[in-house]
Amino acid sequence: MELTTVLTASSTPPTIENKVSRLIDRRPVVQGEICYFMNLRESRFLDNLNKMVVETNEQSLPKCSEHMHKHLCEALTRLEDGNYTSQRIHTQLQVTIDRQKEEVDEEHTKDIGRLSIMYCDMKKDLAKFSHFRSSVCLSVCLKLSC
Repeated sequence: MELTTVLTASSTPPTIENKVSRLIDRRPVVQGEICYFMNLRESRFLDNLNKMVVETNEQSLPKCSEHMHKHLCEALTRLEDGNYTSQRIHTQLQVTIDRQKEEVDEEHTKDIGRLSIMYCDMKKDLAKFSHFRSSVCLSVCLKLSC
């Protein structure tokens, strides 16, 4: 009943020529075959893609995770070793700098002591000469005034 309703609902009544031309026309068959093969091709592609995803999740991903974890641990160990070495070198350098500073301060203190003694001696010598000079000047002044 529905078929007759659909056929009678169309604007042109079906004729034998229309039916024969529909039976002879290959376009719907070719279009159907194309759709079938396209769907088959797409389903094969999706199946292959699904297999690749499953393989990646089950095999490649764990291997990559293990490899990454191994190399990250190795890199972390190297960084810690480098940090330790850097701190040790810094400590040695600081000790060397402190020792050199103490040596320079000690030499400076010794030099200041030597210079102080030398200038004290020079001051004493100068005081001797100034007393001699003042007595000479005094005697010269006395002779001149006479």
